[in-house]
Amino acid sequence: MTHCYQLSINEREEISLGLAQGLSKNYIALSLGRSSSTICRKVNRNTANRQAYRAVKAQDRANKLRHLSPGLINRWKRQYLYGELSGNNNQEIKKLETQVGKLEQMIGKLTMENYILKKEKEYILQRKKEDSSIIPGPYLNPSKKAAD
Repeated sequence: MTHCYQLSINEREEISLGLAQGLSKNYIALSLGRSSSTICRKVNRNTANRQAYRAVKAQDRANKLRHLSPGLINRWKRQYLYGELSGNNNQEIKKLETQVGKLEQMIGKLTMENYILKKEKEYILQRKKEDSSIIPGPYLNPSKKAAD
């Protein structure tokens, strides 16, 4: 269950669509994760004279009860659409993108260093293997002996 008391406009739209489709209030409440008494109360409060439940009208009424002016709500909507309510300004985002780019370059360098070190280790092990021959003197490749 949601612990937020006010219904969002999206929830109100779901209620409106569900009622239009003939779904029960209990089913709508269950699908929204809300109490069935909450849905019944909101629907009964916002339907009169056998009118259909309208999400926008219900939201306007809720806003008036909360003393929110339509102008304030419209300003918040514009700010949200322009990304001004996210808490991050563009400078912070650019700074973070730059840091991510630097970290990606570091990962690339470290990957190359790791690859080089592995190859160096293989080379050293191969050299030790060649040097550990029981025959003294330079290592002669058997194919070269046959050619001589």
